[in-house]
Amino acid sequence: MIVEKLYIPILNFIYKHTSGLSQRTRSILMYSCLTIIIVSTYFYQAKRFFLYDYPAMLNSFIGTCAFIGFLIASIDRKIEMVKIRSWLMYVLMLCGIVIVISGIHHYIGYSYILMGLFMTFLMPPFIIVWCYRRDFDTLFRCIAIIGVLCFICYYFVNMICAPAGMDDTFWGRYGGIAADPNGVAKSAVASCVCGIYLLITWTGRKKIWMIPIISASIGMTLMTVSRANLIALGCILIWGMICGIKYCYHHRDRILLKRIILYAFFLVVLIPVFINGLPVSYTHLR
Repeated sequence: MIVEKLYIPILNFIYKHTSGLSQRTRSILMYSCLTIIIVSTYFYQAKRFFLYDYPAMLNSFIGTCAFIGFLIASIDRKIEMVKIRSWLMYVLMLCGIVIVISGIHHYIGYSYILMGLFMTFLMPPFIIVWCYRRDFDTLFRCIAIIGVLCFICYYFVNMICAPAGMDDTFWGRYGGIAADPNGVAKSAVASCVCGIYLLITWTGRKKIWMIPIISASIGMTLMTVSRANLIALGCILIWGMICGIKYCYHHRDRILLKRIILYAFFLVVLIPVFINGLPVSYTHLR
């Protein structure tokens, strides 16, 4: 309750000065700020490939400013003094405090200390705003759409600038423009989550576009041979199937249920086809 009493007056003060913004303007700001956040993470990954002197602190600062803009655009109403029971908020604050304390006593980059301060002071108001709004579908849809669009650009940049089989630096593991198989795999797995969410929740023919995107995400993760991310990918695919089936039964939509099962079958077929079509064969990834 102490955290809520500290942040809610500040959030209401921000809303008082931004209440004139229309919902369309807020939506544009949210999508724009989230795009900057995701692109800044890709820039951080690619700094060893393109920008050797690109300071990580500047990248973290840009991402933090964009997150503040996203938070301000999210405040669309006055927040009442209510108790929000969210264990995640306190866990993130604790992790941020540990990172800051560790940074004081050990030599680590300033960008990691900034990340600790970010988790300690900026994540709590973000959680308070969205727990009070209870409009999680808007938040998830925004993250999923921007995540998928940014990954499409990231994927083609990787295939053009750092194609598979370009070198054997990582013993057959694909490192991409990040020069880090684990970094590429994390981006691909995150995109897979976004694609599955849109595949389940979208309606109409536009959800068909998620099939090649999910396939590309899975293929890129397999190319990196990152064990932790492969395990995460397997869990995500199982989660996607369970959520899809529950979503269909909840809405009593048998046609959509059949489509999701059909899409899952196509995913199983497209993964090996996609891998075998790459410059590096699947046998070299073992």
